[in-house]
Amino acid sequence: MTLNIKPVTFSVFLLSLTLVVTTMAGCETKSKLGGKAVGQVYLDGSPLEQGEIVFVDLATKEPNGGQIRNGKFSVDILPGEKTVQITANKVTGTSRRNPSDPNSETVDVTSQYLPAEYNAKTTLKATITEKSEPLRFDLKSTP
Repeated sequence: MTLNIKPVTFSVFLLSLTLVVTTMAGCETKSKLGGKAVGQVYLDGSPLEQGEIVFVDLATKEPNGGQIRNGKFSVDILPGEKTVQITANKVTGTSRRNPSDPNSETVDVTSQYLPAEYNAKTTLKATITEKSEPLRFDLKSTP
């Protein structure tokens, strides 16, 4: 038996199938760990350009984190009570990779610019469930 499928019909079929599969994949929001921490981080009212966010489980002390880009983050995480640490670094200068070699590569020197109450001495907390609402952290550059 031979199928007589016109190339245009087959192309439309493949395009439709691709759209269905990618739409279904885009709807997948369930975390492999049982919870998902998603949200936004603002610094002085503007989205934090880039940084790191770490959720530390209060019971197990296990950390789990991810990147912050344009104020947004998404981290697969086990549900539970968490402390939250947010860090962001800025370039403060340059240095030689090997200071004793004047021909060694130049690298950026960075420093943490968020107050310690958001990272090393965090006061931030979050409760993560299987269906957590998006989180929002409004940080201030001066406490």
